[in-house]
Order: sequence, then C-alpha cells, then structure tokens
Amino acid sequence: MPLNLLDLIGIGDKSKDNGVLLLVSTGDREIRIEVGDGLQGRITDGKTGRILDNYVVPYLKNDDWDNGIKNGFNAILEEVCAEYDITVDGAIASVEQIDSTDETAGIVAASTFLSLFLGLILRAIFRKSKRKMTVVARKFYPFNSFRISCLE
Repeated sequence: MPLNLLDLIGIGDKSKDNGVLLLVSTGDREIRIEVGDGLQGRITDGKTGRILDNYVVPYLKNDDWDNGIKNGFNAILEEVCAEYDITVDGAIASVEQIDSTDETAGIVAASTFLSLFLGLILRAIFRKSKRKMTVVARKFYPFNSFRISCLE
C-alpha cells in the first residue's frame, strides 16, 4: 500500500520513480520508510533500517515525535542530496542518536555466548580427560602387567 500511496500522492519524479515516504502511525507506534525504485541503489532497505534505528527511534522512545521525525527527514534528505549531488539551502544536518541500551544488550549477549562456549569447551576437555583416567583405572587395575605394557 505505501508504494501505491507514493504514486497516488505523486511523491518524487514519476519518470524516475524516485519518491521517498516516511510513514508514521502513532496509534500503532510503527514507522517505516518506503523508497521508490529510482533511489533503491542509494537508500537500500538496510540503510532505511539504520536511519530509523539511529536517527528516529531513539527520539520516539522518549516520546519526542517532533524531533524524531525531523531528524529522520534530515537523514533521508542527506541521502537524496548525496545521490543527486545537490545542496538544499537551510537544510539541517541529522544527528545520529545510537541507543546505548542496544549496544549494552549486544555486549551482554556476546559475553554470555562466549562464556557458554568456553564453558562447554572446558567441560568437554576435563570430562574427556577424567573419563580416560577413570577407564584406565577400571580397565587396568586387575591386570598390572597389561597396564605397564600399555603405558610404555
């Protein structure tokens, strides 16, 4: 539906299909960026996700909808200006606001994964060596001569 909305409203150049729509639904608390095919090379899905994550959502989490939408618009405008090598008089630079809780969560998740991984490796090493010792003691205890020949 949003891409049809681009055509219906007439956002962008129809022949270049280069419209961009920042769609905000306050009731659903959803936001997305729709990009016409003409700008897909510059404003990819990954880039729209980073714009939302780093320039818009941190403001929205603090219920600062005005600055979040303005900052997202400015980030999109910077990409469009870079694509067409133009400048816009009075344009305001966007401010990247990386959510520190996301970084902390990533660090905690990586640390937890690494700890579990190392724990499993150490457990396997010690468990394996313990089994060998146990097996050797059980298997060779009654047969002293066999045990000596195996250890040589």
